[in-house]
Amino acid sequence: MKKLIWMLIFGAIILGAHAQKTSNFKIGVEFGQGSVEGDYSNKWNIRQDAGASLYDHGLLSSRVTYAQSDFFYFGIKPQVSLWNNRVNLYSGLRFTMFNSNLGDKNSNNFFYFRTTNPDAVEFYKISLIKEKTGYLSLPLEISYNIFHSNILTPDITFSFYGKVGAEIGLSILNKRNVDFVSATMQSHENEVLGSVEKPNKLYGTFYGALGGQLTIENGMQFNVEGIIPSQILTKNHSSIIEPDTFSGVQLSVQFPLSMFIKNN
Repeated sequence: MKKLIWMLIFGAIILGAHAQKTSNFKIGVEFGQGSVEGDYSNKWNIRQDAGASLYDHGLLSSRVTYAQSDFFYFGIKPQVSLWNNRVNLYSGLRFTMFNSNLGDKNSNNFFYFRTTNPDAVEFYKISLIKEKTGYLSLPLEISYNIFHSNILTPDITFSFYGKVGAEIGLSILNKRNVDFVSATMQSHENEVLGSVEKPNKLYGTFYGALGGQLTIENGMQFNVEGIIPSQILTKNHSSIIEPDTFSGVQLSVQFPLSMFIKNN
């Protein structure tokens, strides 16, 4: 993990320094969303021999309680193009929000949470546990244009590219809620939440993507890319899902720096 941190810092420095000396510098915005695939975490003291069984993301039926985790992110994205726009380097600042659920409030399913409180019932009957975790991260990406051509019009270039990236970030938001089947039990929410540690404050990923890009006459670029199944490097970033891979889709727009700064 230390090597990844130093790689991101060094890459950001190089990216910024190079941007001072090149006209191939762009600044853009990005938005992405997707889902996390993995197993249900055993951090919650759930009784699985009564009420309902627990399954991981993607295994749904009318008689099970399931865990799922989705995410979205947005950020500012500087870009430097090299070697006649064949290679592009990206960095920036990104905010990522994970939304994880255990259960479904809109169904009749429920599960039992074991409690050691001597003044309470032995089990709490719960319909849903929700968790939101937000990370502010520094990404570093490199892409290579596999194919590009002016096949549409002379003023519009289409490119197909592959990309790899890594990021490191810190948690800036964590919020969890418990919905009991009986509203009269809601006063025990803090007791349930206090029995499970909060997610890891450190967040790191390594990912790949395939994308398409349109570049118009003024140099603006419009990108759509699919994030292939990729790895979350850090552990315990969610108390509901033990992540295996994540995937999704990203949209971004890049603006030439010359649109904002006039050369003397």
